[in-house]
Amino acid sequence: MDRPEIHATTRTVLGKKVKALREGGIIPAHVYGRGIPSQSIQIETAHIRKALAGVGHNVLVSINV
Repeated sequence: MDRPEIHATTRTVLGKKVKALREGGIIPAHVYGRGIPSQSIQIETAHIRKALAGVGHNVLVSINV
């Protein structure tokens, strides 16, 4: 099975202001892990739904920032 790929962009809107992003159809997210710097990102809701529609919710995904 191919790993779904999600396209994201970096996010500069932080804190309580992300409510406006959600209302505009954008999901705010945060990526972190061992050995990499944490990064705030945003993903279009329609894009993530399309990418995860056929594979479910318990899968590894690739995030292209």
